[in-house]
Amino acid sequence: MMYATKSPFKIVEHASFIYMVNVMRPGYKLPSRREIGGSLLDKVYDKECEKSVVDLEGKTKTQAQSIFWTQLTHPVTHTHRITLGIAKSSIETAEHKYKCKVCSFVTDNAANVVKMKSELLKDDEYNLISYGCSAHILNLLAKDLEIGNI
Repeated sequence: MMYATKSPFKIVEHASFIYMVNVMRPGYKLPSRREIGGSLLDKVYDKECEKSVVDLEGKTKTQAQSIFWTQLTHPVTHTHRITLGIAKSSIETAEHKYKCKVCSFVTDNAANVVKMKSELLKDDEYNLISYGCSAHILNLLAKDLEIGNI
């Protein structure tokens, strides 16, 4: 439930939530927010990855659902060279893990990422289609136009 509803993990520490769970299932021991964000999340992630492997094996983008892949890194300066390495590593990991061909990817429109995309798209090894994030572009446009409530 925590993951499906995108609820904050600390909700399990709230008195009202604890009361509700105790009313619904007396004696149930709620996991801690650290367990929800740690070992339990890891188990759910692994289970979803296993399902994705079955769904995606041997397929290309035109045959399969999209894979939403986020690469988290430690706080460093994200030059185009660093983001290029992250992109290549993510593509290779996704193709190996899900046994499918990555044909396209979406990024934000920061200058370092634009330069990274330019270099990546020149690489014949990948043969990719890439485009900027439409939501990010619309957000920037709304700020430029100063339209309220967008």
